[in-house]
Parts: sequence; C-alpha cells; structure tokens
Amino acid sequence: MALCLIDKPKYLIPTKTRVFFEKLFAVENLDIQESIKNLTATTMKLSFRIHKNIDLVFGYLTDMQKFVSVHPVISQIDNIGNMSYLVHETLKFGFIPFSFTYPVSIEKCETNKTAIFQATVFKLTKITMSFSLKVVNDYTIIDEEIHFKSSMPVKFIMESIFKKQHEQLFKNIEMK
Repeated sequence: MALCLIDKPKYLIPTKTRVFFEKLFAVENLDIQESIKNLTATTMKLSFRIHKNIDLVFGYLTDMQKFVSVHPVISQIDNIGNMSYLVHETLKFGFIPFSFTYPVSIEKCETNKTAIFQATVFKLTKITMSFSLKVVNDYTIIDEEIHFKSSMPVKFIMESIFKKQHEQLFKNIEMK
C-alpha cells in the first residue's frame, strides 16, 4: 500500500485514502497539518424509542458481538483487549463501497444504563457517542449525543450517516 507522508511521520495517510478525501471534498493537496489547526467540532443529539426491554437494548449496545449483528454497516468487530476494539465498516457512496477500520474504546455503566464509545477514524476525525437509556411505560428511550471533531469539512455528511445508520440500528434491535 502506498503511503503519503505529509510534513511529519505521525501523519501517514494511505495515498488512496488521501485521494479519496481530496475528491470527496473537492480539495487538492490535502494538508493535514493546516487542517488540524482548524479542527471543527459538532455535537448532534438523537433520540429513539423502541418497544424492547432496557436490559436487552443495553446488551446490544455494550456486547460487541451482539452490536455487530444489528449494525447496518459494521461487518466485524475484533476485541483487542481492555474494552477496546477494531471495527470493520463499509459505507457506500452511491454504488461504490468504501471499507475501512478504526479503533473504538467503550465505557459502560450497568447501573445508569449508559455507554460511551470513543473512536478515531482515519486519524482525522475523533468521535464520542454517548448513549443513555431509560424506561418510559413499556418502551426503552435511547438518548444519544454524538460529538465529533474533525480537520475535514464532514459535518453534513457525518450527521446524515449517523442519523440513517442509528435509525436502522435501533429498528434492527427492536426486531430482535
């Protein structure tokens, strides 16, 4: 795999990935150093209501083998120890599939029914997803807060992807 060295060795980016982002965001000569100085942060909030037991829903969010079985774009999750995982994901841009991996760490609190996922994708985007579950009547309410910080102008794309994926994720859990 060809690598593109940008300014400093810690910013190694596969050439295909760099070219992909340059085309996607209509930029040339992707300058990671300059982009990192201009990180953009966004927080979005989502809420879902499903007719399932809170413990079942919490189990699907915190057991990665269950999680991968209901997630619409994650095909595999490898346990790398200490609540850390390597996620294999494939997104489609039009008809073109784009597969990649990224590390994720998870913190969970069984008592409060909360889970926090932290990921770094392409060393360009840091993502924190916080899930808080509560029971209202016979339903589980999932309040989700997604915070992402990126050196790329990805707000619109990421908000759309998260909304669509997580709607499908919780529909899939509800069907279990």
